Parts: sequence; structure tokens; C-alpha cells
Amino acid sequence: MSRGKMSLLRAIHAESLKMKRSMLVWIHVGAGVTAGVLCGAYFAVASWNTSYGADAFMQVLGAALPLMVGLVCGLAVEAEQDAGEWLIFCSCLHAG
Repeated sequence: MSRGKMSLLRAIHAESLKMKRSMLVWIHVGAGVTAGVLCGAYFAVASWNTSYGADAFMQVLGAALPLMVGLVCGLAVEAEQDAGEWLIFCSCLHAG
């Protein structure tokens, strides 16, 4: 019996179902809000030259992104494990 072709819309739908009860969305929102508040609070009280604003922003991104990527990837792998037998992670279209 044919299961049909994998299409972009079906893949997006499958991801949305898988992430429906996941904490990944909330982690992204929370990390963005937290980073913004922390940066705003730091730069409000720290003495710094405003001409270096872009450089400071890039340094904050460089420090925060590896941590965020590690958290998100770890949670995505855990979601794959909970979804069953690593089928999507291993790029298998069907079991068996």
C-alpha cells in the first residue's frame, strides 16, 4: 500500500503537530524577551559609546546564540526520541 509522496506541506503539517505540545516555541519566545530585557538593562546602566552599538549587539548575539542553539537542538532530539524510534531524525519515510 502506497503512503503517498512526502511534500513540503505535509512535512510542515507534521512538524506543527509534533511541536504542538513542545516547549520549543516558548523557549524561543522566552529567550528573545529575556535577552532583550537583559541587554536593555545592561546598556541602560553601563557607560558605553553609542557608536559601538552594532558591535555590542553582535557580541551579545555571539555569546547567546551557541547556548540557545544547544538548548533547542537538545530539545528537538528529545522530541524525536519521544515521537518514536527516531524515524524523522534518521530521514526514514516509513517504518519497516
